[in-house]
Amino acid sequence: MPLPEPQYTHHFYFLSFQLPIETEIVDLSGNSIKLLPNKTFSPILKTIDLSGNGLVRLELNAFADLRELTKLDLSSNNLDSKEQELFRGCREVQELNLSRNSLTQIPDKGFQLLTKLVKLDLSNNMLNDPTFGAEYVSIDRLEYVDLSGNNFMQIHHHSFQVLRDLKTLNLSNSQVHSIETSSLELLDLSGNNLAEVTSVDMSAAKNFRKVDLSHNKLQTLPSLQLTRLTDLDISHNSIKSLLQQSFENSEDLMKVDVSHNLLTTFDSSLFHRNNELETLDMSHNNIVEIVPIEYLEVTLKNNVSRILISIAKE
Repeated sequence: MPLPEPQYTHHFYFLSFQLPIETEIVDLSGNSIKLLPNKTFSPILKTIDLSGNGLVRLELNAFADLRELTKLDLSSNNLDSKEQELFRGCREVQELNLSRNSLTQIPDKGFQLLTKLVKLDLSNNMLNDPTFGAEYVSIDRLEYVDLSGNNFMQIHHHSFQVLRDLKTLNLSNSQVHSIETSSLELLDLSGNNLAEVTSVDMSAAKNFRKVDLSHNKLQTLPSLQLTRLTDLDISHNSIKSLLQQSFENSEDLMKVDVSHNLLTTFDSSLFHRNNELETLDMSHNNIVEIVPIEYLEVTLKNNVSRILISIAKE
């Protein structure tokens, strides 16, 4: 009787194999690997993608001796904060994705050896404290941190104090009510419950270039003391009017999105000092008139290449 044909499947409940020594990139995403044993991979790998497997356990030395690894994707698994020391041997990792897991706290011991880490994604976990305290000083090269989709109520000024090179912080959809910022360049607070910009301490935000406050509950916008700001998104709020001084200190503004609010009047003199403005989106409001009309001509004579305005129908 002939032997049956072997049945191949993409569902690995544990992983253990030897790869060719020349292999640099391994993509095992979208399988069903539940357990990652010790020393699974070749030491010269540069990229490993294990996303979407449902991983629940990584043995202590699963990533041991990966001296060339620079990018590791463990997103969309079931890893929790008990996996504290799982990155030992990954000293060269620059990008780490742990989004969509079951982390309840930021693993301090796990990160202590990642001294070259530049980009960290912890979005869509169950974190309630975003603080990077003194125990995280070894990863102070971080430039990009994504903490969106967690459950933070308040962000304190010391939360990211040790991350001296942090430039981009994503806190969207995290239930943030108030925040004391640091010297970032990009801040994303979209999809939170912010009712006023005074809940965001801008006093230490001199380096802000891009701010996203869309999809909140803002009703007004005070004067922004952000002299380096180039991109502002305050769309999808409940803003009924804009103050004359709202933008006058941000002379480098290139893009402003105020769409999907409750504006009834477009005061074109608001932007008479913003000579770098290229795109202005005020669509989907309740605008019935533009005043004063002569300032609209001045605005158009600047660098503005696109103005979107919806005039409400009577």
